Amino acid sequence: MGGDGWLRWSNHWRDVGENYKLPTHFFLFEDLKDFPRETLEGILAFLVDGRDIKGTYLEHRLNEATKKDSKAGVLYKPRSGKVTHDLSKFTEE
Repeated sequence: MGGDGWLRWSNHWRDVGENYKLPTHFFLFEDLKDFPRETLEGILAFLVDGRDIKGTYLEHRLNEATKKDSKAGVLYKPRSGKVTHDLSKFTEE
């Protein structure tokens, strides 16, 4: 999707939100990558309708997920192994 396609897509969803009075929140993946805490704070504020999350479990999870050395955001880490290590366990059948 080129720049024009992205613009049409984002304008469409902005218009849907405005026309149907649906709450919408836009964020850029690049912002999530480059500014994870600030971007997640904005997303959470949107999800809880602007309520303060200080002292809540949400704040705790935000802190855990945005620590510099946190593993909280790692869903899967491939293990290292040998390419045909388990080949002897498989048959042609």
